[in-house]
Amino acid sequence: MSWLTRTWGANDDASALPPPYISSEWTVQMTKRTSLNVSTIGIAQTPYAPKAVARACIRLTRDSVTYTFTLSVSVLLVFAAYCGFYIPATAAPARVALAFLCFLMVLNNLNSVLARLPPLMMPSSNYRVWMSDFLYGSMIFNWLALVEFCAMCYGLETFRKLQQPKKAIAEPSASMSKVEVKLARSAIRDVRMQMEPHSCESRFVRAVASMHNLDEIFRWLFPLAYVVFCVVMISCVHLYKTTDCDW
Repeated sequence: MSWLTRTWGANDDASALPPPYISSEWTVQMTKRTSLNVSTIGIAQTPYAPKAVARACIRLTRDSVTYTFTLSVSVLLVFAAYCGFYIPATAAPARVALAFLCFLMVLNNLNSVLARLPPLMMPSSNYRVWMSDFLYGSMIFNWLALVEFCAMCYGLETFRKLQQPKKAIAEPSASMSKVEVKLARSAIRDVRMQMEPHSCESRFVRAVASMHNLDEIFRWLFPLAYVVFCVVMISCVHLYKTTDCDW
């Protein structure tokens, strides 16, 4: 307590508190203090025992450049993953690399933040850190960008098959090889699905094929969802539990 400018003992005014002490990125503030009777806290009465004891509540707050930088980088990485929705599906390596790297970099930032914190209790115990939750949510958005590309490619391939012209295909004959028989039966099944649009299998295939335009949907849905996420997280800062004196 080197920032204390006077001796704070049991006879001091309880309402008088020292000014905050700022050390680098930490601010130390004494929020409460009280005097205790030596006999009530179990100290043996010896010539060396203290005559009076004071109890104080100290709050540590952090205003770090690293804190702001980590949050800014996570937002920029989510924006970078969003830019991938404007890259054509034909450039698959670029899309996959962009989404995967953004996901991995936010994950590394989250691990770095957790490594600097003391061991935390389970989230079910209402001990959560706002910054780690924000980074975790940003990481999920980057992961969604990667999953969206996989779903879009699968839907695009299914859509191309449905767009092929319908043509009659002969039944497999005995002279065909096993591979040719499988291909012929698969083609017949595709044609039948096109001829029976109300069958359950056909409806499922058409629903999968409708995912070929996911990029157009995510171009406006993705940023809207992330803005809502940021607003909700900022508005919930005061709900996170802070350690304070209960006396």
